Amino acid sequence: KIDDLVFKMYSNWDDQIVRLLHFEGLEYDELNEIRLFKELSKNCNTIIDIGANTGLYSLTSKLSNPDSSVYSFEPYLINLERLKKNVALNKLTNQIKIIDKAIGDSNSEIEFAVPDTDQICDTISADIDWTNKFYRNFMNYKNIKIQQMTLDDFVYKEKIISVDLIKIDVENCELNVFKGALNLLSKHSPIIQVEMFVDPERIEFFETV
Repeated sequence: KIDDLVFKMYSNWDDQIVRLLHFEGLEYDELNEIRLFKELSKNCNTIIDIGANTGLYSLTSKLSNPDSSVYSFEPYLINLERLKKNVALNKLTNQIKIIDKAIGDSNSEIEFAVPDTDQICDTISADIDWTNKFYRNFMNYKNIKIQQMTLDDFVYKEKIISVDLIKIDVENCELNVFKGALNLLSKHSPIIQVEMFVDPERIEFFETV
């Protein structure tokens, strides 16, 4: 439950986000970010969730605004299957469009770091070195091949007229997402909620683009 919004998410003690949200409730450290996205979603027609994981943001946005079009990107098969399960649990199958691709700066096949035990994980990324820094005391990673596309290309192919709200949580690859969405950003000026790791390259990008 998030304020007045009640929904279901499955966990077999394997989804850390669900576990923390359920057991810690108001103490969950990303609760305010979810609340913000939920409120923003109420006034948005087209919402894009990049790095959807098991679906928390996609679910809260669609349930907050049933008339919205929600596009949910998750390239990792294990998370993807759980995302589909959570969507079904909330009777939103065919109402949230799920895309099994990464979003980045090119239409290509890329390497992606995922747990070698094929488990739910919230720190998977195309930044291999960065990913391997997390949970290294009890989790090892392997590299797999996944398909990547640009957001500009996706919006063009889907003939999406406007984009109002984008959430980006791609574990240190957010700059690549922006580089592949320059036309969208210029044309639609969407609200963006992004987990950002700030460094000189990112500062220069946002000051000049």
